[in-house]
Amino acid sequence: MLAAGGWNSKIAKEAGIEVPLVTYGTRALAIIGRTRLNKYSISDYRYGYYTRPMGNLLDPIAFIAGDGNVKTSDLNEVKRLTNKSYSDWLIGVMRKRDPSMMVSAIAGHSLVEMAYDYEPVIGKVPNTNNLYLIGGFDGYGAKLGPGLAFELARIIMGLNPTIDISCYDINRFENYEGQRDVDPHWEPVMLYLPAPNGASPCFYKNK
Repeated sequence: MLAAGGWNSKIAKEAGIEVPLVTYGTRALAIIGRTRLNKYSISDYRYGYYTRPMGNLLDPIAFIAGDGNVKTSDLNEVKRLTNKSYSDWLIGVMRKRDPSMMVSAIAGHSLVEMAYDYEPVIGKVPNTNNLYLIGGFDGYGAKLGPGLAFELARIIMGLNPTIDISCYDINRFENYEGQRDVDPHWEPVMLYLPAPNGASPCFYKNK
């Protein structure tokens, strides 16, 4: 089972296996401040940032904020770019929406991934004896991961999925001739819009 998130491609490559995933960096800050931004999950496409509540007792005084993702698969480079300049920039653009006092408390960074067509991927990896993959969730594994992991478990046990998994089945890449890169700032899971390369329509066709 290959289920290592942003490290899936690296692990597969070391084993001489190609998977249809693109790895890139992600970064975010924990912000302290009583602002209008605390209450909601926001994607501000004018200024290029997002916010979401902490989801705990700190919600009245703190929230999470970030700018999407960084187009590099080098974790050290992502860490280097998650610096004071980044914090100053992010707080600066958020204060264009709400001038309240905000302070960066904690900075976080990691690696994430998307498939070539911006959809999650599950199933048996082609040309392998018994390797199964689940990945390509961008930053939304907590939302989609449990459900698709359940379906993958059924597949491994020889049972039929309980939903139509054609949108997520790795075999959709068998004769794939499209681009093998992604725009890491694109968020189809949130927007339910067609991917910019005109590929998979799964997210928005089912809404």
